[in-house]
Amino acid sequence: MLNVTGPDRYATVPDEVTRYVLGCIGKPAMPMDAEIEAKIRNSRRARELEDEAQMASLDELRAKFGKGLSDEEFLLRATMPEDQVDAMVAAPPARDRYDPGSKPVMDLVKELTARKSLGSVKIEKPGFRLELNGGGR
Repeated sequence: MLNVTGPDRYATVPDEVTRYVLGCIGKPAMPMDAEIEAKIRNSRRARELEDEAQMASLDELRAKFGKGLSDEEFLLRATMPEDQVDAMVAAPPARDRYDPGSKPVMDLVKELTARKSLGSVKIEKPGFRLELNGGGR
């Protein structure tokens, strides 16, 4: 998006795109526009990224982490700090369903709609408006 909406195409190139052009994450799937590729490769940031330590090969990573990991955990261990991955593995499973009953706004709406003495309620703040009207109106 930066390179389509900005005044100069490819004036801002994210590191991930630069790494892709440099081949750090594998061979590009298609040939690139030679002018754009040269612009990215000749940038100061590309030279800095070329000097970074490269990721170990797949075989080296498998030897380091073992073969018994799921693909997800293997990728996490290959790309993230060990203590963060250990914390994720140790954490309980994430909820896989949305429970609207667990949300404070839903609790508020339920409480307000249960009060038969209220004819209407309006809550407003910038970017949000909630209006509840009694059924008799």
